[in-house]
Amino acid sequence: MTVIEELPDVVSDDKHVEDLKYYGKRKLVVDWSGDDSRVLAHIRKLAQDTYLEIFGDTLDLLAELTDKIGEDGNMGLITTKDLEGYIMKLSNEKINTSLQINAVKMDALFAKYSLDDDYHEAYMRGKGTNNLREAEAHTETVEKRYAYFFRYYVHTMCDGLGRDIDSLIKNLNSVLFRRGSNG
Repeated sequence: MTVIEELPDVVSDDKHVEDLKYYGKRKLVVDWSGDDSRVLAHIRKLAQDTYLEIFGDTLDLLAELTDKIGEDGNMGLITTKDLEGYIMKLSNEKINTSLQINAVKMDALFAKYSLDDDYHEAYMRGKGTNNLREAEAHTETVEKRYAYFFRYYVHTMCDGLGRDIDSLIKNLNSVLFRRGSNG
């Protein structure tokens, strides 16, 4: 029994999965086979858990800032002192998250190179036509490919948060600058 066959079913409460079914005005049908669907559900769940483990404090800080600003995004509700404090806190979080994002990126790159090496070794060991050798190499490295995809998925989630923090710091600095110019 392979690792894939041992995976229990995961029920996703992730709205993102449902959102993927719609792209613009066209319906995008994502229909994975049973094993692929279970593997993808596990990868998503593990990636989300890893993301929350790495960036839980950062997400708490962002939630706190969002609560202060309010749902309408009115920056007038936050004092200049609080604004300066959030800029400093977010800058510190950016330094911490940058190190973690780089570590996740290096992990994903290493997994990719390791996967490539294993695939090429399996291909070279294969017998028969190129198609048979490719099929054997693909079959032999399928679980490693899923592991690489997991690491890549985590990296893209983390990298997106890093860019969002940069953008937020820039916007908060802009608000602070405008307040200084008007006051």
